[in-house]
Amino acid sequence: MGSLLSHAFIDPNDLPGCAGKGDCDALFSSADSAWGLLQTLSLAAAYGYVLFCASNLLSEGSELLLLVPSIAGIVGSVVLPVLGAVPDGAIMLFSGLGEDAQSELQVGVGALAGSTIMLLTLPWGLSVYYGRVPLSRSGV
Repeated sequence: MGSLLSHAFIDPNDLPGCAGKGDCDALFSSADSAWGLLQTLSLAAAYGYVLFCASNLLSEGSELLLLVPSIAGIVGSVVLPVLGAVPDGAIMLFSGLGEDAQSELQVGVGALAGSTIMLLTLPWGLSVYYGRVPLSRSGV
């Protein structure tokens, strides 16, 4: 299983246009650089689609679990919050692995805080924007 997963991801240094020593070509300066950018964008789209499908499966499965009356209370109060916390815990766990764990963990905490702030700010901003109402001249 580990060898299968290791072949699913491409090392960015192996992409055309980058020798891996920090001397990567400028964007579109050569055909290799443009091809490497195209490969990176297509991989990002493929990974994004996989994550999209996985999140849909999780949400549909959790809704189905809520339809079982005998376990609906446990699912709503225990299972769903745990499923929501597992990705955050995985981010923290895997960011703390490595030789320089303290600085790597700071990066993981920053990514977690940034994603949480974005997930709170975006809906709030959209609700303020789309919830606005026109005021009359009297201010009412």
